[in-house]
Amino acid sequence: MRLPFCAFCALFFTACSYITPYKIEVQQGNLVTQESMARVKTGMSKVEVRSALGTPLLQDVFHAGRWDYYFSNDRPGRFASFIRDKDQRRITLVFENDKLARIEGDVNSLPPDKPAEKK
Repeated sequence: MRLPFCAFCALFFTACSYITPYKIEVQQGNLVTQESMARVKTGMSKVEVRSALGTPLLQDVFHAGRWDYYFSNDRPGRFASFIRDKDQRRITLVFENDKLARIEGDVNSLPPDKPAEKK
């Protein structure tokens, strides 16, 4: 009688280590897509850039000519909820004389505006 009970307890407590609570997807920052970034060109004013990309996440008071757009998405993994998939992108826009001078950061890894359709 003792052996089946011990086997049941061992199986039960081992299975509990794989059960985790539900974890939500946490999305922060500005989602900048390929299409919205394609509308931004050097030489544009701050107003034109803001209308194309939205308000930047960071506007440093000490560097008024620098805008930072940051996006982070932290979601549960596909196969195991205790493994997290993290997606981060950073884009920095540098202005000189209130005109966009250069674009830095993860411009090549931006997601498309619409996800690909499944067939």
